[in-house]
Amino acid sequence: MAYQARWPLGFALSFVVFEGLACSAGGSSTPNQYGGASGAGASSGAGAASGTGQGATGGGTPGGSGPGGNTGSGGAGNNTGTGGDSGATGTGGDGGVSGTDGFGGSGALPPFDGGTDPNRNNVMPGQVCERLATIQCAAEASCCGAPGRNFDQCKQAQLNTCRNEAYLDAVSMSPLAAYDMGKAAAAFAEFERLASMCDPAIVQWAISPTGLRGIINGTKNANDSCLPPASQSMDRAVVAAHLASCTNSASQACLPLRLLAWECRPRGPVGADCFSDLNCVDGVYCDNPNLEVTGSKCVGRKLKDATCVTSNECQSLFCRGGRCIAPSAGAAYCLAIR
Repeated sequence: MAYQARWPLGFALSFVVFEGLACSAGGSSTPNQYGGASGAGASSGAGAASGTGQGATGGGTPGGSGPGGNTGSGGAGNNTGTGGDSGATGTGGDGGVSGTDGFGGSGALPPFDGGTDPNRNNVMPGQVCERLATIQCAAEASCCGAPGRNFDQCKQAQLNTCRNEAYLDAVSMSPLAAYDMGKAAAAFAEFERLASMCDPAIVQWAISPTGLRGIINGTKNANDSCLPPASQSMDRAVVAAHLASCTNSASQACLPLRLLAWECRPRGPVGADCFSDLNCVDGVYCDNPNLEVTGSKCVGRKLKDATCVTSNECQSLFCRGGRCIAPSAGAAYCLAIR
């Protein structure tokens, strides 16, 4: 069987779906390449003309965090009171988002709209990408200050990635993967809840065995072969289903031991053989940028500001502009920003 040297990661429920999930909280008072500036707090208040007057309290303008002014002191007699000093950081007004790590701030954003059908998260096999893309793009519209596109454009891009690069619809329809609708309903409900709050922890949750990874039960036991048949070895959707076919994803995954020997094996620590992050224990990633079938090792994730190419290299799970950045709403929900 002549396997190509490179294969897609396939079972992207582990990570690839969230490579694009990215919005940011934190201050920047000037515009940047990705969008508008965050709001600045109001200036210090001036005292009123009367001796009992007080200065105005500063607050963030719509669209970001900014320094708010403390209350000004009252003036004596008819003299003008003294303005207050700059105070603590104010909160963003009207749902505004401020900028950091290259994500622009914004004014008021629309509310999250992931749908109203009470059965919307009862996702059938083959419809995984539709629901994922809907939630992702509703979050981008609601959480990202400067997405650079509208909802429909976002959804088309996310559907294409999900179906044609991650093969999630194909995996969910494969008997080998044993898609679990009950677990999926609970997972999609939690995914929607986290997205509706612009919670950057959504990425860490999603790649955990109790997150989106858990919607696949698998059918292959420990040491069983998960090698695709020779006649379908060039069908990437079939390969993806085999990569997702092992039971108990918390402790094992399909590992290509050699070109023609793939087995369900325990997830390994730093130094263990791997093909994808699924082969490594939590907190460790597979250093396999070219997706070689064999020869790669599990390594520890990198600290903030370390150089990176993909987000799974970072402890934060966010790589932007070639460096690991801290988790933020901006990093998690501006899907089009890399």
